Amino acid sequence: MVCLGLGNIDNISLNHPWGLATNDSNEILLSDMRNDRILVFNEKGEFIRSFGQHVSKPTGLISDNTGRIFVANRSNGRILVFNQNEEYVSTLNEPGSLSEPRGISLDSEGNVIVCDTRGKCVKIFSPNDNILRTIGKGWLSQPMGCLCYESKIFVSDSEMHVIKVYNSNGKFLYEFGRYGTKDGDLNQPVCLAADKTGHLLVCCAGSHTVQVFTVDGKFVTKFGEYGIGLGQFCKPTSALVLKSGCIVVCEFENNRLQMFE
Repeated sequence: MVCLGLGNIDNISLNHPWGLATNDSNEILLSDMRNDRILVFNEKGEFIRSFGQHVSKPTGLISDNTGRIFVANRSNGRILVFNQNEEYVSTLNEPGSLSEPRGISLDSEGNVIVCDTRGKCVKIFSPNDNILRTIGKGWLSQPMGCLCYESKIFVSDSEMHVIKVYNSNGKFLYEFGRYGTKDGDLNQPVCLAADKTGHLLVCCAGSHTVQVFTVDGKFVTKFGEYGIGLGQFCKPTSALVLKSGCIVVCEFENNRLQMFE
């Protein structure tokens, strides 16, 4: 795994960035949490623009196939919706329906999957704001990241140091990982992504690594270690796979992005 760094980000000072997404133009969307904004970079890592004057502590974000962008706001429990021009248009959920949302994903039908972190569950909303179902209530302790992949919903439980897997109807299927320092062990898993080979990337904030698994939970490899140099991490919170296959990793504490091929 070769670290390429990222391109020119002059005049951009990140403050605890958290989530990554991409759009149809293969641009990189980043939630700059403590600066209350969304930043947009091209695939070379060059800063293009920012938006999101309505965001408040943005965490997870995702773009659908119509160009809409859904942004989870940790501080006020809202999922904000922006159109393809990055203009705020609506709030997806009713007040009080989420508490400290973090990770966000989409299923094959365009429904929005949200980690309700303080509510200790995952909620699935229709694009019209109806709650379709709740997953993991009573079984999740600190859901931080979610990913819908191959008709399964993968949820990182950061406090329990495991990945729990559900079917599209919310039925629990299996889990993998445990707390530790050996290969395949997890330490505060946060967001998840799938790479071009169909493997799962798990950002582990506690061990400062990105671990790679098969979809059934078998350990493949890992990269990263604690530090500030290239190829090192301090609390990686999210990963993104571009069309080129390059992997972008967001570091919460180092306040930067790194790109790998």
